[in-house]
Amino acid sequence: MRFRNLRIENFRGIRRLVLDDLKELVLIAGPNGCGKSAALDAIRLLKSFYGGYQANEWHQWMGEFQIDISKPHGLRKLFGNPSEALLIEAEIELSDEEIQHLRNNAESVITPIIWGRILGRSHAGGIISANEANQYGSQVADQVAKKALELRQALVGSTFKAGFRLPPQGQLQVDQSIPLTVAFQTYAPQVIGVIDYHSSSRTYEREAIGGVNLNLEALTEQRKGYLLYNWREKYRNVKTELASHYVREVIAQRAGVGRVSDLNQTLNELFQKFFPDKTYEGPTPQSDGSLNFPVRLSNGQVHDIDDLSSGEKEVLYGYLRLRNSAPRNSVILIDEPELHLNPRLLQGFSDFYHMHLGRALNNQLWLVTHSDSLLRQAVGNPNFSVYHMSPVTTTVVGENQAAPVVATDDVERAVVAMVGDLAAYRPRAKVVIFEGGGDSDTDVLIVSRLFPSIAQRMNLVSGGHKRRVRDLYSTLAETASRAGLSERFYAVVDRDRGLPEPPEGTNILSWDRYHIENYLLSEPPIRAALASTLGRDPFTADEEVAIALRDCASSIMNRLVLERIQQDVNDGLVSAIRVNASPRTAQPAVDLKPSIVGSLARLRDLGETFSSDDWLNESEGRHRATLESALESDAWMVEFPGRSILSLFVERHVPGASYPVFRNVVLDKMVEMGAEPAGLKLVLDQIDAA
Repeated sequence: MRFRNLRIENFRGIRRLVLDDLKELVLIAGPNGCGKSAALDAIRLLKSFYGGYQANEWHQWMGEFQIDISKPHGLRKLFGNPSEALLIEAEIELSDEEIQHLRNNAESVITPIIWGRILGRSHAGGIISANEANQYGSQVADQVAKKALELRQALVGSTFKAGFRLPPQGQLQVDQSIPLTVAFQTYAPQVIGVIDYHSSSRTYEREAIGGVNLNLEALTEQRKGYLLYNWREKYRNVKTELASHYVREVIAQRAGVGRVSDLNQTLNELFQKFFPDKTYEGPTPQSDGSLNFPVRLSNGQVHDIDDLSSGEKEVLYGYLRLRNSAPRNSVILIDEPELHLNPRLLQGFSDFYHMHLGRALNNQLWLVTHSDSLLRQAVGNPNFSVYHMSPVTTTVVGENQAAPVVATDDVERAVVAMVGDLAAYRPRAKVVIFEGGGDSDTDVLIVSRLFPSIAQRMNLVSGGHKRRVRDLYSTLAETASRAGLSERFYAVVDRDRGLPEPPEGTNILSWDRYHIENYLLSEPPIRAALASTLGRDPFTADEEVAIALRDCASSIMNRLVLERIQQDVNDGLVSAIRVNASPRTAQPAVDLKPSIVGSLARLRDLGETFSSDDWLNESEGRHRATLESALESDAWMVEFPGRSILSLFVERHVPGASYPVFRNVVLDKMVEMGAEPAGLKLVLDQIDAA
């Protein structure tokens, strides 16, 4: 059993979600509140409407979400828009093994379903009294024969459609599918697939071994009860299950049957993969009749399996719960598999689960995640379907909230490699490359905080220094233009005195101030940040802050003059070097010499000019006059480097604080005040509207 496609409309946080051509592992990522978990909830509800392992299983879904169906407006919580219909539909493929089992055992799988309908309670594996058999036996036999024939006739092909539609005011409309109705009510996990749900609310407590239950029917009933609901029970009594498995294996070996399963072997593989410095030694009987579950460290020390960290238990117990129940041909839904795990433990996680829980048992795995590490491992794997979901607020009506994340072409691979957090990556959205990189992701940080809606609609990337940003943009834009995607890529650089203006016709823009930090030179948020950092406001008015900032700008005057003279000299010397010759030359060494001689002559002339007192004094005076003129007006807030001004302000007025920390506090206060600097907004709106 596996989903081939899924379509959800107007269900809770989902306006429209379409997933097609689903592979062996489905991974859905996206920001909080975009509807990722709701997709799994929709699958559970769809399955329960077709039937369960107990009567009215869908009532449990309603109870979990505190929906009172007895009230006229009880179902409104299901609708994203209460004026539109809710729709969930899917195409589900049954394996050859499942189809053959249903065809060969049609009467036996349908019989408990018919008894359950007639008696109003689940009878899968239950007991029917003599009175019930006498009263309803012939009726059941007739219906079983009829439904068995219908089932065999319906088992044509391998893919079956499931779906329901719920109008705002109207009757629930469920598409009829006898194969899926029977499959969803037949608990035979070794043959007929189940849908097994694992919530993100998982806790692992220390355990003592309880009563070892060797009654397989009781164990079966227990597992049926928490496949989709009551899921908190899944992660209790794990030690008891290990002990039960050990006892059953001993009994099987004594009976000459052999091993029950390869559980311990796969647990050993799990330790080798994720905890290479530890070894699980398996259940170990003690002289007092108890069982220990020792874990041996590389230094020889031994501790109980209960002493694993919460992250290690997440890997071990989560895998153990799935592997020990060993469902086949099933759909396994796991919400936030990265819970409690650091990036190291996540290395190889999706591949390991796919190998041992997916492919080995013919299961389809669904993972809902925020983990960048999991995403990077999954993207590009041909056996995985990877999607990014966007919130309703950032998509237009009718747009699919899920976009496939692929890296099958050079452009997409480059973008995926650049995006810092792949969990926030939005496929096919515009890519904006900012100056910055490494620990200098300031532009991305400021834009994301002050304009969060922009950050949700675009991929914001730190590209490094200005020249690298332009080179990166040019490479991506040139490659993308061949595919008609040139309008997807943009670059935004600082206005400082760096490279010349970009050529017309490119998507390279610049802020209207020296640095993006210049937009932080605003008195109200700076005063609020001072009060938050120091516990007091050392200034009595905004004007005093403006004067202090101007004084900081004045203090860096000499440094700015020096930088501008240095840049003039450097630009002149570099431009003087022009070494070249005709590519059609027959004498390369001879023809190259004149350009070398000419470059050296120009360098000598410029060296004499640049080292002369007259030129140096004139250059200093010219630059100083320009900067002093800016300082006499508000132009210094545009022309002077805001990063240097704010850094000096912190040094003078915020003792004990570092510049990055105070800068972020100022940014926090701007967010609280709803600040949207006009220069920033102008550039971002231009990209957004393109």
